[in-house]
Formats: sequence, C-alpha cells, structure tokens
Amino acid sequence: MKGSIWNFGLAVAISLALIVFSPIRFFIHSIMIQTLYVPVLEAEAFVNALVTAKAQRDSLSLENAHLLKILGIYKRALYRRRLRSSINPTLARWSGIPADALAFEPLGIPAKVVLNKGWIDGVRKDRPVIAYGSLAGKIFEVARNSSSAITVHNRRLKVAAIIPRSGVLGVFEGGTFMLHYVPKWADVRVGDTVETSGIGPIYPYGIPIGVVEKCDTSGGVQGMFMDVRVKPFYDFTQKAVFVILR
Repeated sequence: MKGSIWNFGLAVAISLALIVFSPIRFFIHSIMIQTLYVPVLEAEAFVNALVTAKAQRDSLSLENAHLLKILGIYKRALYRRRLRSSINPTLARWSGIPADALAFEPLGIPAKVVLNKGWIDGVRKDRPVIAYGSLAGKIFEVARNSSSAITVHNRRLKVAAIIPRSGVLGVFEGGTFMLHYVPKWADVRVGDTVETSGIGPIYPYGIPIGVVEKCDTSGGVQGMFMDVRVKPFYDFTQKAVFVILR
C-alpha cells in the first residue's frame, strides 16, 4: 500500500514539474533561438549579400572599363572626322595646327575664341583660323600655351575677298558680314561663293568665307558701290576642331 502511494505521489510530482517547467523550457529555447540561431542566419545572409555585391561590383567595373574603351575609340574617331572636315581639300597645300576652343567671348555670338595652342606649338600672330573648311577668324594674341582669335563675328576682322565665279574683288568685314567696295556694275549674284583673294600677307587664296545672300545697288558710297551681304560658312553653334594655318 505504501509503495502504491509513493508511486502515485512521484507521478503527481513529475506531472507538476512538467507543467511548471515546460514554459520555462520553451522560454529558454526561444531565447536561445533569438540570441544564437537568428543572428547566425542574419550573419550568413549579410555575408551572402556582401559576396553578391562584390560580384556585381566586379561585373560593373568590367562593363565600365569596356564602355570607357568604346567611348575613347568613339571620341578619337569623332576628333579625326572633325579634323578632316575642318581641312578643306583646297587648303591641303598649307600645314595647320589643330586646336580646341577653351572659351568664347562674349557668350552668345562670340567675337573672340580662346584656343588651346600657343607659341610653343608654333602659333603666330595674324595666322588664319579655319573651321569645317571655312574661315573662322585670325589669331591676334599668342601666349605660351594658348592663343586668342577674332572671329568672323568681330568687326575688327577685315579680309581681302574674291567671288571666284566672276573674279570680283572686295573687302569682307566681320560682324556686319558686308563685302565692301564692290562696284555697282560688278557681276555679283545671290548664291555666289566668297573666298579669300590671296591679296596681302595674311590670308592665302581660296579659303571659303561664305555665300552672297543679298545684293543692293541702291546704296553704297557716292552711288559707286553696291551693298553686298555675305552669310558666313562658319557656324559657331557647332563644335569644331579649329585649324590654325602656319
């Protein structure tokens, strides 16, 4: 009888212990999961993310290097194409110095352009400057590593010019784009090409200046000359490789 009571009491005690300590066991288990297992999973996910990010970075670096190489090839090809287009075949007998623009003054319609070549590169004062095969201006100031040129938009630019079709001579004035001292009886037509005449020490013969866009015989000095307006070929709105003739 005593043994049965003892066994019964032991069973009750064990049951009570399980009832009391089970929540504690589950609590301890959950604490262990939160403090050990979850951080391990998070650390593993973080490491995997780092590995993935490194792989993506390496892939992007290779792709960027490839794109930069392609861009460099494109820029060199574009520069050569612009350079070729800046040298008119009729000017092939003169050597030139390629130059890029550093600044335009003033902004808007530039009367002056600063170039990245100077006397150390062989640039000299009063040398013609061409762009896309036509007259852009002339050098008026030279420094060691840069130079400044007045453009066809500057009234200080005066060029002895000729209309090759008829041989009519005149003086092209920058800024106003007028071809001065053309007699009223001269053979000038709208659409005629105007080029440098080669008269004088600065501009060689045959540099295209522009095209006649207006002829007016009603004006002029003392009724002797017609007003001839020229539309320059040089377009300052287009990026160009300038060529300074030697």
